[in-house]
Amino acid sequence: MNELKELEFKVGLDVLVNKRGRKWRDLGLAEKDLTDEELFEQLLEHQVMIKRPVLLEEESVLVGYDEESFEAFIAEPEEED
Repeated sequence: MNELKELEFKVGLDVLVNKRGRKWRDLGLAEKDLTDEELFEQLLEHQVMIKRPVLLEEESVLVGYDEESFEAFIAEPEEED
């Protein structure tokens, strides 16, 4: 739970929750007016709703797949002469 709370703090629930996924639709969450706390509880209970991939590098976080962002995130920093 602490890791999920930390991700929520760093990127926010809007970024973290996959609102296009099957579980989101199956639970009918689009029709519900959930508070952030209620949405977090749903995410904690149904972790399949976490948008993937989630990449962590020190304090940086990348959520979801965007090829350009993904490549930039995983690229090794260039060494300076």
